[in-house]
Amino acid sequence: MNQPATKRESVRLTGPLTLDTVPALHARSRAWFSQRAQLELDLSAISQTDSAGLALLVTWLSEASASGGSLRFVSPPESLSALVRINGLSAIFPNGVGG
Repeated sequence: MNQPATKRESVRLTGPLTLDTVPALHARSRAWFSQRAQLELDLSAISQTDSAGLALLVTWLSEASASGGSLRFVSPPESLSALVRINGLSAIFPNGVGG
């Protein structure tokens, strides 16, 4: 039986990932996790983050898993990695975010 082809995508996030920006970004991101997508999120241009931004990353991990896809975070800024560590979430983030 042939497996459907997986779709590979890369998205670069820019600007703040905060309470002010998370709702609109989450609404726009819903299509990212369709069709078993293999998604890579480049976090290198995130200028600011807070607990709402961290919650969105956790939500995205859940949405990717539920869709049968995968999600990989790359190049997180140190401020985001520190937030992950402070909140004890390093174990759930792949690729060293918060490590």
